[in-house]
Amino acid sequence: MNLVLFLSAILIAPAGAADFDAPTSVDGGKRVLSDSLNDALRHVLWEFARVESGRRMMSLTQDVPIEELRKRRGLPIEWVRGKSPKIQVDRERAKRLSLLEFEMLFYRARWLALANLPIDTLDAEYAVRQEQLAYALDKAESDPEFEKKLRKATAKLRGVLEDRRKSLEFAREHGERGAVLFPGRRPKKAIELLAFDLYLYSEDPFLLYESLGNISDAVSMDAIEDFLLLHGARLGEVEFRADGRFAVVSERSYPGAVARGAIFVEDRTTLSELRERVGPYRSVSGKALSGRVNAWLRETR
Repeated sequence: MNLVLFLSAILIAPAGAADFDAPTSVDGGKRVLSDSLNDALRHVLWEFARVESGRRMMSLTQDVPIEELRKRRGLPIEWVRGKSPKIQVDRERAKRLSLLEFEMLFYRARWLALANLPIDTLDAEYAVRQEQLAYALDKAESDPEFEKKLRKATAKLRGVLEDRRKSLEFAREHGERGAVLFPGRRPKKAIELLAFDLYLYSEDPFLLYESLGNISDAVSMDAIEDFLLLHGARLGEVEFRADGRFAVVSERSYPGAVARGAIFVEDRTTLSELRERVGPYRSVSGKALSGRVNAWLRETR
């Protein structure tokens, strides 16, 4: 769905709490979801129904199939592209998630299903995290108990991160790089992770992007566009080396993932369409979120 259709759907989405039923089967009824997963889905759908942006997201993605299986890799809840795109849930690991962890991962999967990108991009990873933060702030406005927990976590993580920044500055003053000191390791608890990301985003969105770490085979759309500008007419001449980790064209080398992304996209028109699906996360929506996040930090002591 492109950005125009997405915005149109949001505008016509019902403002009141929708009555979402948890799916009970996928693949034409061949496989039935377990009782534990159905219970978790009912709980998380109720959480979404209490927040306007959650209701809209569910309304726009309610037909996305859900598949329950055992898998050892990836996130316990994630959207998977293919001939039949779906949301896959690891039946064992999902049982160990808190309700908030389940909720945020499910929101992430729904957003990626809506964007429906044919390749992995850093832009989607950054945009979906910003959408999760926006959803969390929406939830805080409608759920006083959640707002209290998030403010407490925000105050705590602000103190932690400010101490880490001071340690970094001290290390630099004494001739050490101290790169691992700030922002440091990301928290594991969902509420603290949201607070951590809110603080980083208020400082600089790129601090948040960097903290997400390396994302396998995901490349930025800017890198793909630059590659197309330089070598768009020579895509058929690209040679991959070292099992595809490097690409060589016109006697210049690039990360293999960048070249593969450019070959898949083929032209800048298609790339523009993918940018529309991701949305203006670095401009319009990003600035709006920055205003909300900064206000949240100012009001939290």
